[in-house]
Amino acid sequence: MDCDVFIALADEIRPYRQPGRSPRGLDVLSVEKQLALTLYFLKDQGSLSMTANAFGIARCTVSVIVRKVCDVIARVLGPKYIKLLSTEQQMKDIVKGMEDKYGFPQAFGCVGGTHIAINQPTENPHDYFSYKQKYTLNELLPGYDKVSITLLGDPAYPLLPYCIKEYPHARTNKEVIFNNMLRSARNAIKCAFGRCKARRQILNKRIDMGLVFSHPLFMPVLSCTTSVKCKI
Repeated sequence: MDCDVFIALADEIRPYRQPGRSPRGLDVLSVEKQLALTLYFLKDQGSLSMTANAFGIARCTVSVIVRKVCDVIARVLGPKYIKLLSTEQQMKDIVKGMEDKYGFPQAFGCVGGTHIAINQPTENPHDYFSYKQKYTLNELLPGYDKVSITLLGDPAYPLLPYCIKEYPHARTNKEVIFNNMLRSARNAIKCAFGRCKARRQILNKRIDMGLVFSHPLFMPVLSCTTSVKCKI
């Protein structure tokens, strides 16, 4: 991230993270330092101790600042840079683009997920124990369930009027070709998650925060928002 982009991002969150806005007057770090340590925390391995040592502040301060800055980015900048389509023509253009690129008609997009490791929750931990033999949140890329055309899903998703998936046991050439085309079209969402995790290494390790701070859309929205801002 170059200096101009960093300053522009700091200016966008400044109204929400200006020092002294706390009722108790504890927010004394500059907006630039708050943003810098948050980006450092996200890009690195998500280590509170390493971030605290790098910026010369207490570990507990890093924890508070990271949560507050992340909340502003996800809540304020997320809707600004990540928007749903607003016109029928935009939707038609995407459907046409999917068909031109992958040969798959009437497909509006793909829906998929990725597992992000978390600490064992204190309540209902069995609900978060995944096939990876660890506690995870299954982060989903939002889909669009109010359109007449379809989304492309993997075998884990149910077959629905607006979500189609591959044949579980392809027995004919047509079914094999259908499966190959669907997998090819869905590869884009795997690449999206791969790039997201490559840029934000924190998503590749266990998140050492309470479950209440690990909202299912918290990290992906944050990563996508900062990626858009960084012009990736």
